[in-house]
Amino acid sequence: MLPALLSGLLLGLAAGFSPGPLSVLVISSTLRHNLREGVKVALVPVLSDAPLVALSLYLLRSLEDHATLLGVISLAGAVVVLRLGLGSLRTTALVVGESAEAPRSLRQGFWVNLLSPHPYLFWFTVGAPQAVLLSQDGWSGGAGFIAGFYAGLVAAKISIALVCARAKSLLTGRYYAHVMRALGLLLLVFSLVLLKDALVLFGWLRP
Repeated sequence: MLPALLSGLLLGLAAGFSPGPLSVLVISSTLRHNLREGVKVALVPVLSDAPLVALSLYLLRSLEDHATLLGVISLAGAVVVLRLGLGSLRTTALVVGESAEAPRSLRQGFWVNLLSPHPYLFWFTVGAPQAVLLSQDGWSGGAGFIAGFYAGLVAAKISIALVCARAKSLLTGRYYAHVMRALGLLLLVFSLVLLKDALVLFGWLRP
């Protein structure tokens, strides 16, 4: 079980530190509100991915073509991330520790993660096959891989939130607004990436 746990942990750390819409939302939620809100976003995959993991394991051998479904999910994700990006672009200078709106980090993180094709692509193409392979000698191998993956993923996201929380005092006033607008631009870029993914999955664009 230990090798499976370690392989999942390393893969989770790599995925957690990789740039993406959820990572940007961890940063923006921490800066806009506080560390607690950033950690909420970091925990989103654990809360939202359980049905996906179970479904991918169950349908691993029976689901042959899911490109169209993934394309629809990616297209919806592009719209959600676009709205978040436009909201960040409208950010004005705020005093650290204050926010003009109530935190909705968990809900925003849930929708961003749910409507991103990346978790689906990972579990249908890498995660589930690896978990099944490691379960050939017993269920503990697959369970260890999944547990290690999410431990690494969440640890990486929380680390990002901690770094942002420590740097928050340096980002008061107009600097805060500049950072949030830069994050907004990143979210717009990611929305274009998700749109491109959707077009590729629909077969309307070459990879």
